[in-house]
Amino acid sequence: MEQLKEWEDGITPDPEATLDICRQVCTIIDGKEQTSVLQLMVGTVAQESNFKYVRQIGFGLVNAPDEPDESADTRGAFGICQVEVDSALDFYHNWHRMKETGSAWPGMAEIWQEAMVTESGASLASSWGRLKLSLDYFVPGRSEVGYYLQHHHKLALAFCRLKYKRDSQSVPEDLQGIAEYWKRVYNTSFGAGHPEEFIENWHRFELDDLDWDG
Repeated sequence: MEQLKEWEDGITPDPEATLDICRQVCTIIDGKEQTSVLQLMVGTVAQESNFKYVRQIGFGLVNAPDEPDESADTRGAFGICQVEVDSALDFYHNWHRMKETGSAWPGMAEIWQEAMVTESGASLASSWGRLKLSLDYFVPGRSEVGYYLQHHHKLALAFCRLKYKRDSQSVPEDLQGIAEYWKRVYNTSFGAGHPEEFIENWHRFELDDLDWDG
């Protein structure tokens, strides 16, 4: 069972629920909602995980922080946005220093703390103290980061938002432009994805029917 890459109990959000979480993330990090950004983020989930996968195919799930497994394989990507641990750790240590995402630090701290409290049972006080220490002294374990990305979809989407926020160009407002933006910034030239595939998944999950202006 530990090798399953998707939940069988419906814990991953459907497109409508994903949009709702994206609204929360953008409000916390950006201070506002922007339709093209929401479409980019929800489209990314459709492309990267089909709204069901929480681990890159070929790799196993990781244990909860209170049941650490030092031998856990943390290669590959985690969560509905398929974020790699190395990328998450880079943001974890540097988002408060980045000019491009400097204003995101308070919001990311809030979301990370929520993940620690929700997924590991830590208290608000202990998680916040640990978070403040982490900036200079504490490095979270790779399997711990992977576990949070697997389970806490708001955190996964927050890292997704930061990935795009670091780019200097504005998010396009048309689907073709959004698909090409995903390819350039998120999948990159090293990835196997194509804008046409992004557009196919957009229509496959009928994302045009979501209430983007809600």
